[in-house]
Amino acid sequence: KPLARKHKTSSLEAFALRAPPLGGRGLVLAYRAMDDEACIDGLAEALAARGWRVAFPVVDATGAMKLVELAVGPGRPSLLDASRWTSDRHGIRAPRVDAAGARTVWPRELDAVLVPGRAFARAGNRLGRGKGYYDRLIARLRPDARAATLGIAYAEQIEETVPTSGDDRPIAWIATDRGLTRARAAAR
Repeated sequence: KPLARKHKTSSLEAFALRAPPLGGRGLVLAYRAMDDEACIDGLAEALAARGWRVAFPVVDATGAMKLVELAVGPGRPSLLDASRWTSDRHGIRAPRVDAAGARTVWPRELDAVLVPGRAFARAGNRLGRGKGYYDRLIARLRPDARAATLGIAYAEQIEETVPTSGDDRPIAWIATDRGLTRARAAAR
């Protein structure tokens, strides 16, 4: 089973790297996966190697989601070096804000966002963990960055619909281990 998951993750990363939102360079928000989310560690490293600046979310003691860029390059640890990581208040791997080369960034600085989820609908809605962090983030993005939101999932996490509320914000693209699609809501 671990070998099959590794193959699926490799396929997912290859499709994601072909996604229009990741065609250029800029500042991308990545994430460190929980057990029921698609792992994108290799994708984050590949984007850094292509010249993207990479940030990750961290939930602070007040419950607010902060975005922390981890600079890479000569004399700096690798993006996923253990010295740059801790666990946030929810037990999620998060960047250390005091790590070498770490700097806080604002949502309006982002050029693309890799969005985790437990399930995604073909229309672009997602089922997260119910706290609304990514919905609030997407609402604060520039319009061009909102169009560069890329849901990351394994094919079995794609559903025809998922439960939604008035505060939910759809994503524009979905990358899975079986392909890349533009979300129906974004295509309108």
